[in-house]
Amino acid sequence: MGTELAGGDRDGSSALAGLLQVAADAGLGALAWRVGRSPTLGNQVRRPWRLIGGAAAFTAAGDLAVLLAPVAGLEPSAASTAWFAAASLLLLLGLVTFPLGPRSRLDVVTAMLDGSIVVIGGAIAVWVILVMPGTEAGLSPGELLVASLGPMGGLLCLVGAARLAVNPHRESHPLPIILLVLGLLGFFGESLGKACDLALGEGWPVAEAVLAFLGTVLVAAAAHLQSRTHPARGELDREAYGPFLVHARAALPYTAVAVGFWFPLDAASSGRTDQFFGLVCCAATLTVLIIARQVAVLEHRRLVAGALRASEARYRELLEHVPTVVYVSDFGPDGAWRYVSPRVEELLGFTAQEWTRDRGLWWSRLHPDDRDRVQAEELESWMIPSSERSVVEYRMLTRDGRVRWVRDEATVVRDGGGSPAYWSGFLTDITDQKSLEEQLQHQAFHDPLTGLANRAVFIDRVEHALSRSRRGPARLAILFLDLDNFKTINDGMGHAAGDALLVAVGARLLTCLRPGDTAARLGGDEFAILLEETADDDAPRRVAERIHEALARPVTIQGREIVIGTSIGITTSTARGEGAAELLRNADAAMYVAKRTGTNRTQVFEPTMHAAAVRRLELNVDMRRATELEEFTVHYQPVVRLDDGSVVGLEALIRWNHPTRGLVGPNEFITLAEETGLIVAIGRMVLERACRELRTWQDAVPGGAALTVSVNVSARQLQDGSFVASVADALDAASLDPSSLILEITESVVMADADAAVDRLGELKALGVRLAIDDFGTGYSSLGYLRRLPVDTLKVDRSLIAGVDDDRDALSLAEMVLRLGRTFRLQTIAEGVERESQARALRGVGFELAQGYRYSRPIPPEAVVGILRGTQRPEGTDEPLKTVARLTAAATLPRT
Repeated sequence: MGTELAGGDRDGSSALAGLLQVAADAGLGALAWRVGRSPTLGNQVRRPWRLIGGAAAFTAAGDLAVLLAPVAGLEPSAASTAWFAAASLLLLLGLVTFPLGPRSRLDVVTAMLDGSIVVIGGAIAVWVILVMPGTEAGLSPGELLVASLGPMGGLLCLVGAARLAVNPHRESHPLPIILLVLGLLGFFGESLGKACDLALGEGWPVAEAVLAFLGTVLVAAAAHLQSRTHPARGELDREAYGPFLVHARAALPYTAVAVGFWFPLDAASSGRTDQFFGLVCCAATLTVLIIARQVAVLEHRRLVAGALRASEARYRELLEHVPTVVYVSDFGPDGAWRYVSPRVEELLGFTAQEWTRDRGLWWSRLHPDDRDRVQAEELESWMIPSSERSVVEYRMLTRDGRVRWVRDEATVVRDGGGSPAYWSGFLTDITDQKSLEEQLQHQAFHDPLTGLANRAVFIDRVEHALSRSRRGPARLAILFLDLDNFKTINDGMGHAAGDALLVAVGARLLTCLRPGDTAARLGGDEFAILLEETADDDAPRRVAERIHEALARPVTIQGREIVIGTSIGITTSTARGEGAAELLRNADAAMYVAKRTGTNRTQVFEPTMHAAAVRRLELNVDMRRATELEEFTVHYQPVVRLDDGSVVGLEALIRWNHPTRGLVGPNEFITLAEETGLIVAIGRMVLERACRELRTWQDAVPGGAALTVSVNVSARQLQDGSFVASVADALDAASLDPSSLILEITESVVMADADAAVDRLGELKALGVRLAIDDFGTGYSSLGYLRRLPVDTLKVDRSLIAGVDDDRDALSLAEMVLRLGRTFRLQTIAEGVERESQARALRGVGFELAQGYRYSRPIPPEAVVGILRGTQRPEGTDEPLKTVARLTAAATLPRT
């Protein structure tokens, strides 16, 4: 592919050299065409290689024509010149159409100046070496022009290839471009030597065919590398060969200038004054161009420096506004900080200048408790030959002594030999994050309302305490606390008041404990206390007494003074190896025993309590099932007149028809139903059934319209917001006159929250129902609430009635209650009348109504009609009650 640039016929003296050149050109064409069809390259890179492949094909055709022309007896000059001219045109076109990388306008100007310098320097060389000797030899201008076309065309191709090598496209690999430039340099030398040989009869010492073959092989190697190298390799190649190419481009114009100045100097020294003036003009032109190029280079450097300064300013501004502290520092406590962003002043109170000036400032502001850990991690990262980022969190002290948490993320920057040089990283303020983590951790292990430990932490501490106690003689104790009547306060005054009470209880519990003891809120109004290393068996009781005393002091909530009691269960560790859960369960069982015996009580766990707790659990499960299967039934006990035994009303009493235990009385399950909340559903069932059955008896018995039914109401029912509506629905469903229904409320329910009770009873009274105070005289009696409550009846508790027949004081007390009721215009009923002597004594002091086994035990609903009609004798009595039909007028209760 070199002979085409000579523009003349091949020598033909060596047929073997010609055949080798044809084969080389053909191989180059095939390789270049292969690159032009590569699917991994873009079309803008494939097209120039296809043109180079075409140029090689035309050159091979020209070489073949030169070889075959003598055999055919033809002159090969004209034909070969046409083929070589076409090849030169395709080659130049291919080099011009090669895509370049991104260039600025100044890069284009510099490239044009470099090309002009090289071309002018090459033209001077062609003038001196070829044209001037040819003129002296008598060659015509046409012959000299034809002889000069080859070298000048090769020079232009060389300039085009050089521009590709310096600024290649991202898909063009530098190494193939370098080989292409070297190949074209061989073609230029072959063309210049061939031109001298044709025009002057003197060629190069090295045969031109060798230069042409070498250039063809280099270009073929370039095509082969381009076809075999993936485009992704281009970036790596440009980084590897970039510096060499930049220096080569910079040397090229200066080489051309050196050539341009050499020839006038040589002419002056040899005395050829006729050539000197023209050569000096050419050298002057080169001087102007090289000065222009130098100006362009300086301008480029100025622009690059300005861009660098602007980039540094933007980078510094960016660092100043990054919400972290960016730094570069040396290793170790005394390592100098080469750079730190101004954010360090906002974080720690020291300016960036102070930080970089004082080598020991970082170490002195590092929290003393974190120094050893930070130094160890820093040393480990410094010694490990890796580029992984080191992340460590530690505390630092600000100028004013405050503690700030920082996350230090740094990378060890290494030099060319792989040795650690310095740290590069940034500090992030994570104080708020750490505070949030501590808060979340506290919330995870503490009750959010009282701040005491929660159940999980309490169980964990009990387990650890048990482990320590097994290794020594010390014992531990657990106190399980449940507040008395807390639900009444919580529902009556609202949850905000209940929460305030729980907070006050938690604070008072802490005042009763030693520093090593643990108080926890397990949930709701349940608390637990862990006492470690108790001195003696009475120590837990003494703590319980302190707790009772502390909680006995009134708590002011929402402007009201509230006194809260607590039931406490105590259990201690034994040698049986109980776990934390078992100890807590035992204390819980003891607490329930304490609660059932009264309020503000303490109970120590006994093994039998566990069996009782299991029975309670089983009873709870059975009770829930009984509610669904309607196993609860209602029995009725008559209320009679003392003077003639006539029935005036019935009290509805719930019974449980248990499938295996038979008929279960309310004493066994009512308390549990209150605790679990099932009493609301059970009470609604009793209310609906009593209203419905009373309406049936009123219709079935002559004069039965005067009959009433009494239904007991628990504290849970009275606190239920839907209770009043439930009463109204039951009356409507049974079509029952509201005055036929009497709702009985115990004194304890009323006294728990008298204000709320007055409001709720007023709503019930507005429905038209009648109200009664049940179990009056059991210790909560108050004349004040009797005046405020809209009640109709007092039912005197059996404890006041029991001794009226043989104890004058007891009878006087009963008579006093009777007079109290009459003072407030209340009907009074004596409960628990079991003997005729009691009935006689009560009649003697003025009681009119009574209820008890003397007249009838509670009876099932199917026996009520027979008793009301007088056809059936009540169980446990000697004679039937008077019929309703005969005593209707006398049997009515007074209605206030």
